[in-house]
Amino acid sequence: MSAAVPVRRSIHVSIGARPSRHRLRHVCRGSKKSGGFGPPPPPPPPPSPDEIKKNASSAKFDAMAAQGLPVYEVFVRLTGDADTPTGKCQWFPVGPMSVDEDNMIHPAVRGAKKDIDKAAYKMYPSLRIAQGRKLEYGYRSKAERKLSEAEIKAGGDPFQNVKLVPPKPDGEASPKEDNPFVNAMNSFENFFTSRGR
Repeated sequence: MSAAVPVRRSIHVSIGARPSRHRLRHVCRGSKKSGGFGPPPPPPPPPSPDEIKKNASSAKFDAMAAQGLPVYEVFVRLTGDADTPTGKCQWFPVGPMSVDEDNMIHPAVRGAKKDIDKAAYKMYPSLRIAQGRKLEYGYRSKAERKLSEAEIKAGGDPFQNVKLVPPKPDGEASPKEDNPFVNAMNSFENFFTSRGR
């Protein structure tokens, strides 16, 4: 009885060597027949009017910020009293906003209330639960000093320098169609949504 002896085949790997022309033709012919693992993906749909507007707004915000125009952080909070050291509800950051001049921040925030509300409810769904309470709007300059982690742990209020946007005074003109907050939010949103593509 003879025992089955495994046959060893030697494999010679030559680093830097090119395969023969015959081998290349064989591999290339086989790949043409296979056609891949499925149908090619469909082309991306054309951008919707909203996406076009978002992209234009975000580009405008980026250009305004690059020019050195004032950039503010926008915040929202629920109206009414709360059990906090300040006696008011906590501020929630919503996004950046750029304006042409410092004195334009109040009208710009008031003109963007719909968009700010939409962004705030999307980012903080728990704000919708508070029945019968509206949102207040605040801002602070992005250049202002923020408290460090140690200062906050020691009892500092990280939102102490957030200024409340006052109600619209009589006779104030409505802001123009181009909304700086929408520009900033679109830029902010595009930054995070375009990373995975």
